[in-house]
Amino acid sequence: MIATSGSLYSQDIRDQAVVINGVAIPSDFPLFTPAINKETAPGYIFITSRIEPYYIMIYKNDGTPYFYQKEKYLSNDFKVQPNNVLSRRVDGDVKGYVVMDSNYVNIDTLICQNGYSTDEHGVQLLPNGHSLLMAKEFRKMDLSEIDSTGNPDATVIGNHVQELDENDNVVFEWICWDHFKLQDSYSYNPVYSNIDLVHMNSTAVDYDGNILISSRNLSECTKIDRQTGEIIWRLGGKNNQFNFVNDPEQISHQHDIRPVKGNPNHYTIFDNGKDKDPPYSRAVEFYLDTENMTAEKVWEYRSNPDKYSVRMGNAQRLPNGNTLINWAGPTLPKATEVTPEGEIVYEADFENDMYVYRTFRFEWDGKMLSPSLIAEPFSEKIRLIFNKFGDDAVDYYNIYGGTDPKYLNWIDSTCHTWIDLFDLDQFHYYYFGVTAVDYLGLESDFSKIEKVFVRNIIRGENLILNGDFSLDHEYWTLLNSEEASSQGIINNNTFRVEIEQTGSQDNHIQLYQPDIPLIKDADYIFNFEARADAPRLVEIKIVDGYTSLINYSQTSQIYLTDEFKSFSFPFKMEDQTDLKSRLVINGGKSDIDFEIMNISLKEVVESSVHVKSFSSNKVQCYPNPADQTVSISFELESASEISIQVLSLTGQLIETAYQGVKLPGSYDIIVNTEKLVSGSYLLYVNDGLIHHASLIVVQH
Repeated sequence: MIATSGSLYSQDIRDQAVVINGVAIPSDFPLFTPAINKETAPGYIFITSRIEPYYIMIYKNDGTPYFYQKEKYLSNDFKVQPNNVLSRRVDGDVKGYVVMDSNYVNIDTLICQNGYSTDEHGVQLLPNGHSLLMAKEFRKMDLSEIDSTGNPDATVIGNHVQELDENDNVVFEWICWDHFKLQDSYSYNPVYSNIDLVHMNSTAVDYDGNILISSRNLSECTKIDRQTGEIIWRLGGKNNQFNFVNDPEQISHQHDIRPVKGNPNHYTIFDNGKDKDPPYSRAVEFYLDTENMTAEKVWEYRSNPDKYSVRMGNAQRLPNGNTLINWAGPTLPKATEVTPEGEIVYEADFENDMYVYRTFRFEWDGKMLSPSLIAEPFSEKIRLIFNKFGDDAVDYYNIYGGTDPKYLNWIDSTCHTWIDLFDLDQFHYYYFGVTAVDYLGLESDFSKIEKVFVRNIIRGENLILNGDFSLDHEYWTLLNSEEASSQGIINNNTFRVEIEQTGSQDNHIQLYQPDIPLIKDADYIFNFEARADAPRLVEIKIVDGYTSLINYSQTSQIYLTDEFKSFSFPFKMEDQTDLKSRLVINGGKSDIDFEIMNISLKEVVESSVHVKSFSSNKVQCYPNPADQTVSISFELESASEISIQVLSLTGQLIETAYQGVKLPGSYDIIVNTEKLVSGSYLLYVNDGLIHHASLIVVQH
């Protein structure tokens, strides 16, 4: 029998799931919190996370998720189209736009034709079933033909516009090379090897059916004749045709030109303002008089104090006249809704800093046909999180699982939107699915099937599987990249990396173990022993499971000699919970063989050691320096085996100053520091798990 549990609300993700107004969320879900929440335009907030883990999200004003979906790849420009479907740009193997219906089912994929790649800055679906896309072309150019100092082998990135019919046939194509010159761009420099000439970031259809584009690197918004492809007018930049009658600073590196519905010749723009002095960003509306060629600023929202976003951002005019602004920058609000008079009626941001390309507000009514499902493999349990978004008739959920995806057995039922599963057979892959049952007893189709590896490791035990290599290569992978070549040999519980051909990067020879669960705000201690055949550096660290760019353990290059040395690194998980972090051991830049053994990573749990105070016989331990001795005072509530260790700041064990069993009571243990070289050290008191660390300074 598989043990289960469920609850309504908790902030401790190791004990209970986080539930927001009945909606359970994963441990890595980006929380969206309003700072101002007054009377807004109707609708929900549509937004995506731009850093891993990737989510597409719809929020209610109070931050309650109305819908979310975890994505394998970065998604952008998530919005409702005029024909009541959803669209989003997807990276990875799609590199195009995915269209979803109101049941959140993928129904179409849109990509540019004629050999061009699909630009990531947005798609517009038109009432006639057509789609308006931005294409991207990488063209080789000999710039020495233009400038004697020019690069003869430059790559120039251009942007084009394509209109596709419902069968993905190109019915209109506008090519930038026919209308823009290299010198039009503020990014043009003939000596560069790569030039992003246009950087088109929005398209739209104007009130008269012609096409609007915004080109960031030209600081220009352009109107294009949809029949002939000729330019009708150019606003801003080096070829500006308008007199800005009341806006002398004009626009700079702008985003997101949109026609104002019901007001011909009125346009909203998110003006990034990069070239202003000092730079600032704003949402602005212009009225263009195309007979007298004047541009009149008729509305503007500029924050006080100013906000500046060097890239991204958008401004959406809402049906009630309000404007929703995304300031885009990591520390800036991702949703600010202001009235025509400039009053802020809504402002919200993610709790974690991140860029957001675009934010929208739309009225939307979506309903899933079957539940969503996300499985989270904690060290001691498996958590399933499920929601049948938009369906208020769900009575309860049925949970199914097993070791064979073709034969899933019923495990339990719950009226909650999450469940914890215990007592699963460890070191096996399990498959899970969930259905929803409504008040009439009708059961939905299965959710997607989730595959999970079960660890069943109690908190405080080693999170590294086969860290002593007693199971040979089990759970470890030695990866060779590029030209590098190596092999792993295990002997006497030691993993030896024998290098035949080096790589140009550290990670070109990498021994790693994935799927290590790390919990936000938990303390960990990372230990191992290592040596090399001759002095060399090896990169050893615990990194995120998505990009391997976030160094959780704050370790990096470890200096190894020809003798085994013990290393110990305590760290706190400051980042978001990552249930798929990985230990990587990179040795690609040297041909010197190395060995590693006794690898452990343990969560620090409350121990029986309660350190009361620190003092020194001659000087205080901290912050004053110690000379010959330092005295550690502590008390025990129960009998414990105590260890006191002195480590270097790089984590190398210098000595075990004390090891022994102590009965309950108060103790003072003296550590001799006379033989230590003057400098800084780490002093640890532990009973098998680190409980207290102190920095000591030795000064003779």
